[in-house]
Amino acid sequence: MMQAECKQKMRGIRRKVDVRAIITVANLAAAIGTVATIGTANAQVPGSTASAVTEQLFDSVNGSVCTISAIAADGTYVSRGSGFVLQESGLLVTNAHVVAGLRQATAKCGDSQFDIRRIVNFDEDVDLAIGEIGENGTVNVPGLALSTRSTIRPGSQVFVFGSPWGLEGTITPGLASGQRVIDGRPYIQISGPISAGHSGGPVTDESGAVLGVAVASLEADPNISFAIPVAAITALPEVDMQPVELATVSYGASAAPPVAQQ
Repeated sequence: MMQAECKQKMRGIRRKVDVRAIITVANLAAAIGTVATIGTANAQVPGSTASAVTEQLFDSVNGSVCTISAIAADGTYVSRGSGFVLQESGLLVTNAHVVAGLRQATAKCGDSQFDIRRIVNFDEDVDLAIGEIGENGTVNVPGLALSTRSTIRPGSQVFVFGSPWGLEGTITPGLASGQRVIDGRPYIQISGPISAGHSGGPVTDESGAVLGVAVASLEADPNISFAIPVAAITALPEVDMQPVELATVSYGASAAPPVAQQ
């Protein structure tokens, strides 16, 4: 499988960003026999109505979306990616590769900033992690609810939240194109780019319920992107680790695309 590491240098300020998984056309073609699509596309809400809905959605969701930053083991400042706070539990969801191998990590969620104290759920192959933030797990962030949908109709409106290239408070609208199975793992295909820094951010429906976790784009067409379905979040194995304890994780060893390599 091909993986890519994205680096960014802007106006003389050197900063690493999170690694974005890239799926090659060959990889996708090899898995096309297991593709599952459901239903037909729906008409979209036009003009001013759509704009008002999007504005309201941003106001309700963005405060629970986090920019994850860290100091790596070698002491360099790293801007890694995105995440979001879960409703009720106050736990932080992100991609596993975003939090692996850090000496110190923080999550800026809205106007609040928290240390990522420990990792409580983690799966390298699925590329998901859940962390405990704030003092005694208490956070003053409302959090997002997980969608209970069992299927996602092609043509459904979706929204990607996160900090691509460190740009906080970014919302990207798109459409769901169906549910795909690639190398035995389920993904939601969506239109619109998932860029470096988006990794770990929530993909929501028009109500703000989380449908998936942003993870990758197709190398040949960045407007074809993928998210990990929310069902994988509740199935994560429990761990009790500091982020720095994950420094030896090797993502190149995983065979499941999309996979990120640090």
